[in-house]
Amino acid sequence: MATSRSLLTTLVCAIVFPCLVQAEEQGNTLDAFKSFVEKEHPGKKWSSGPSRLSSREIEKAYPDRQFFYVHSSPPKPPGAALPELIEAHKRRMADFNQNYISVTASVSGGKFTRLTGKPEEYNAGLMKVKTDDDAKLAAAAILTLHPDPEIVPSPVLVIDVKATKTETGWTCSLKSNKTQGTVEFDTNGKCVVVTRSTMVPPPPSAPPRPPAGRYPPDRP
Repeated sequence: MATSRSLLTTLVCAIVFPCLVQAEEQGNTLDAFKSFVEKEHPGKKWSSGPSRLSSREIEKAYPDRQFFYVHSSPPKPPGAALPELIEAHKRRMADFNQNYISVTASVSGGKFTRLTGKPEEYNAGLMKVKTDDDAKLAAAAILTLHPDPEIVPSPVLVIDVKATKTETGWTCSLKSNKTQGTVEFDTNGKCVVVTRSTMVPPPPSAPPRPPAGRYPPDRP
């Protein structure tokens, strides 16, 4: 009986203790990311996060990196073009642009690097892209990480991405869950183009949207 209890205790320890250590390490990294954001953007606020951004696709495409984010969605425009509603929305947008931020960053070797949406940023630590399946997996991970002001970061599944081999590499496209995006790789498997945007139409009173997958020029 004692032997059985000893074996059970050993088994529980072998399962639970590594999970506790991993959770503690994850918490420490999350705290470090929060400190990184606060140092880079003192006094700024965000609507959601800090959180880890992870998926099966990210873990396979970037085996040696982790990603974290804070996100702020801009105030929704008024549903009617009434002067008082438009003026109130302008005030909310002014507060948003001045005080709120969205940041996605990678961490490797304890160093955080912010992702600003440039295609070349996604090549650091990326798996080798040699086949159509590689391109789909890598594109799903990149589209998950790519910032867009209207989209809260969430996983893009590889099954929702289509890849087409071209003379210059691969073109991958996404149209799923009200989101669309494109990732292009050159013949060496390097990311050279990436866009992501929502397909939800804005209200008639809303101003024109910025180019797909990019922040407005006056956002930090």
